[in-house]
Amino acid sequence: MLEEGADNQQISDYLVARYGDFILYRPRLQQSTYLLWLTPGILLLVGAVIAGLVISRQRRKVTVSGTLGDEEQQLLDELLAESMEDKDANEESA
Repeated sequence: MLEEGADNQQISDYLVARYGDFILYRPRLQQSTYLLWLTPGILLLVGAVIAGLVISRQRRKVTVSGTLGDEEQQLLDELLAESMEDKDANEESA
């Protein structure tokens, strides 16, 4: 087309007529290209929502699993008391 004397605008118009606006580097904003323009923003928003849900779920797991029941707390207190007694006994014998 260049050899026939067509300029850039004529070549661009021909390609758009033949293949549609999707071949342009920056397609025109019109009804047929809305999806093309909006998809990156939609995907970014969906990714942010999924990341937020995953982070929220992880925080909730840590909070729930981070608490001890009554029996577990009592056992922990007993073990700590025994550990302190052993430490005191070792210090006295040294």
